[in-house]
Amino acid sequence: MHVSQFAGELRCPHCGGRHGTRQWPTNGDLVPFYFQKEPGAHNLEVRCPHCGLTWYVVWDRPPGQVMLLDGVATPRAVPQAAGPTRAPGRSNRRLLVAFVIFSLCIVGLFAATWTDGSGCAGEVGAELTACRLRWVGLVAGICVVGCAVFGTIWLTRHRRHRG
Repeated sequence: MHVSQFAGELRCPHCGGRHGTRQWPTNGDLVPFYFQKEPGAHNLEVRCPHCGLTWYVVWDRPPGQVMLLDGVATPRAVPQAAGPTRAPGRSNRRLLVAFVIFSLCIVGLFAATWTDGSGCAGEVGAELTACRLRWVGLVAGICVVGCAVFGTIWLTRHRRHRG
């Protein structure tokens, strides 16, 4: 009868998934071991059921003959389903409100540039069109810069909280 305390506590170095193995050396629990993506001097090849990639349990000293375990070793802790998604934090809501206000101001400024009272008073014909296009270009530039700033802030926060 071959039993192992650690054969059910394997953690894939590729995806971090926990699983067990059907094989384990006779002294595998008594010799220090570690997990890695490449084979070592004394190793046991393992295939992860979560990501499908092969990795290795490696011992620096010989752990004994590899034997079949009595049954499949399973992790002691059963993986839990993902919890409910959290509502956006207060700072994310503030960022969203600021972006909406910024967008409304840009739309208002754009609408104002297309009317006669937007700094193009007294212009007619081709001069009026050229003046409107200058204002539209200015508003578009402000919009691009503002969206870049908001996008950078959002990406920075998203990456910081993700990992």
